[in-house]
This record gives sequence, structure tokens and C-alpha cells, in this order.
Amino acid sequence: MLNEIREFEQYQEVFTDLKDIEKYRLMPYSYFKQNHKNGLRRAMTIVARKALEERGYFRIEDVIKHTEEAEIDEQKKIIEQVKNDLRIWCGFETPDGQTSIQPWLNHFYNLSCQKNKKYETWEAFRRFYDSAFSTGIFSTTFENDKNSIYAISYEGIIADAISLGGLKRYYLVCKPNEQYPEMNQFKVENSDKSGYRPFKRGKKNKGKDDEKMDCIRKFVAAYLLKQRTTKLHNSYNIVNNADLANWTHNATIFKVEFFNKIRYKEKPIYEREAYWDYNIDENTSSEEKAVKNNKKLQKCRPCPQYLKDYNFYIVSEEEFDKEKLEKNGEIFYSDMGSYINDGKKHCFLCEGLEYKDMSEKYSIKC
Repeated sequence: MLNEIREFEQYQEVFTDLKDIEKYRLMPYSYFKQNHKNGLRRAMTIVARKALEERGYFRIEDVIKHTEEAEIDEQKKIIEQVKNDLRIWCGFETPDGQTSIQPWLNHFYNLSCQKNKKYETWEAFRRFYDSAFSTGIFSTTFENDKNSIYAISYEGIIADAISLGGLKRYYLVCKPNEQYPEMNQFKVENSDKSGYRPFKRGKKNKGKDDEKMDCIRKFVAAYLLKQRTTKLHNSYNIVNNADLANWTHNATIFKVEFFNKIRYKEKPIYEREAYWDYNIDENTSSEEKAVKNNKKLQKCRPCPQYLKDYNFYIVSEEEFDKEKLEKNGEIFYSDMGSYINDGKKHCFLCEGLEYKDMSEKYSIKC
């Protein structure tokens, strides 16, 4: 999520061997289980932002030296082209040679089907979802009694993409706290639920607690990125757990099982606040109430004390000044994506390495 350029590249990588299924950024578990697709919205928005960039949408004023009406006409034209680019990326439309964006979702889906025979055929998937995604933005927004915040329409995706602008890269920055060494402040629930044990470093726990720390920092990064695009900079924000699970390649994050077991200074690392409820009245059966209560949309935040103790914040690559950070005694993390294509699974934030150095060190595009 910190490196949206790398993220787009991972939405273009196509694998053909079933053993490589876990290399896809989107995980079949959190993406296709029970026909659940809210992890797809972010992917399509990233693709749309790239398509808008390639087609010059964000440079209209530089390209069109005519009237405002001419600019609007050109914008409308590009939006229609980007709708088709999204259909190409999904595999609903054959590439037309007018965009560098290539089919991806159909390859991912068909390879996933080899692993789980319960999925419907690709043709059935394509027919239904190409039609569903073509629903107008207002029709999708005003669906009755449904959680439509992650609903997908081509128009809605493009509207979000225009609002967010071109793809960017960010760094997660914090200041080490000598009084509270980071790993020492975390505990995780014992497997028998008898209590909590302190985090252990490296070989003492086969690196598993180091992975937990990485997931926690990614949660902080996702939360702070969301806060940047929230006008009121809310304390609680909506962080899509499917997006976070895909980034970390940790399926237990999908239902917050992972974070439920972790404490920072004896406090939950993941705090919740109810945001939106399904309609429930006196005519709602007890069974229906139970189902709807389980589907309440939740806003969340990392433990405020953790954020305060280490002064976490996000800085864009354009604003990044390594010398200034070092003078302030701060450290930074860059995003490796969900893996590096070297035959091994990687999903971690890299401490102290700038994006300009990543290509040479890890032989990846960045």
C-alpha cells in the first residue's frame, strides 16, 4: 500500500503454475471465499489511476489549450476509455492495443479454480460481474439495506481514482523510543488462551513475532494513509481488512483474528468503533438480527498509545528527506510489495532502504 507503483505491477504479473498461486497479491482465500470480492475494489482503483495517468487525464490542462468545454469533453472521452481499460484488466474485453494494461483477473481466477473446484466457471463469473460493474454509480450507492461501501462499479472506481490522483510511493516514518523498546512492549495470546506471552526476536520464535511486528506496522501505515484522504482526519477510520490481508499475505487478518490476539502495553493493538448498521426494527427476526449484527461495518484505529510513543507518520516520496530524518533520530520503512519474484515469499517493510536503491538490491522494478 505504501508503494502504489509496485502494487500496480503486481496486478499485472501473470502466473501459470498452480504452485505459484500464492505469489498473486490478491489471496484466493480472502478474495474468493464465499464469493467475497471487496479486496478487488482497491486493485481496480489502482489500475484505473494508472490508466488515467497513461491517457493524460491528470495533464488535461497542459494538453488542451482551448476552452473549459473542450477540457470537459476530453475528460469524458478519457473516462470512457478507462472504463474499457478496466474491462480489459478484468478479462471481460480483449486488449485493443490502445493501452499498456493487460488482462489479469481472468488469469488469477482460472488458476484459483484449479485449487478450488467450488468456484463458478469463468464465463458465468464474467457475464454476471461485467454487467454488475456496469451499474451506474448512483444506483450502486443507493442500494437499500446493503453494505455498499465496497460495492464495485466502473463509474465509482474511476471517480475514486480521479479523486486520489496518480500512483504514488510513501514511507512510514517513526522515532525509536529508548524508554519503550518496540518489541518488548508487545504480547500475544497463548495458543491455549491461558494468558499472554511477550514477543520474541528472530530465531527464538522462528521469526514469527518479527512477522507480527511487520503486520502491525503495515496496519499503522494503512490507517495513516486512509487518514491522509479523510478531510476531518478522523481518529477512527475504515481500513479494509481484505486489502490489509492481501498486502501482508496473512489470511487471519481478514477477520481481524490476528490483531485480536495482540496487546500493546496491555491494551488491544486494534480498536473498533461501530460506523454503520443494517436496518433492524420490531419486524426483524432474532435470526436475522444475529446475522445483521455480525455484519456491522466497523471503523478502527491502532492503539493510540503506540502511535504516540513512536510518533508514526507518512511522508510521500516527493517530500522525503533522508538527511532531515536522520538528524531527527527517525527511521523509515519502504514497501516491498506482497512478495519479490525470486521464488521465495517476501512480504515485509524494509527499514532504512530508499526506493531508488531497491531495484539494484532486490532486482525488482520500482
